[in-house]
Amino acid sequence: MIGDARSEDSSGSGDVGGGGFDLAAATAVLAVVSAGGVVADERVLAGAPIWAKPLKFALSIAVYSLTPTWMLQFLTRGNRLGWWAGAVIATGGVIETGIITGQAIRGTRSHFNFRTPFDSAVYNIMAMPITVMWLATLIVAVLLLRSTIAARCR
Repeated sequence: MIGDARSEDSSGSGDVGGGGFDLAAATAVLAVVSAGGVVADERVLAGAPIWAKPLKFALSIAVYSLTPTWMLQFLTRGNRLGWWAGAVIATGGVIETGIITGQAIRGTRSHFNFRTPFDSAVYNIMAMPITVMWLATLIVAVLLLRSTIAARCR
């Protein structure tokens, strides 16, 4: 599996989020590397440093992966489905940031790039993880709506 979370779910199994913390840590490292690329790599693509897009996506995926991981701790039922939804979100984040970074390394656009058959395939593949991540997030939201969440502040 992608990884483990560092807090306990309500069943006491000690595992929520399906890899959200690991993805956040990995994308934080990628953000540091990309920031170095923005400074050290002089290449420009579409008027921006070539490493700007991997930097932005690494930061946004880090925050995005922590959000459902945090939310999953509040589940009172559906923990297993919630864990798998978290794992799907983490897997999608790995695929998405990997493709974006790979295209930056190649020196080409990651989005709306149909210049070659390979670039078209890469762009079409990129659409799948984001769609699946969104659906997994919807599953987390529905599970949370069905859970009884006790007020923590009084």
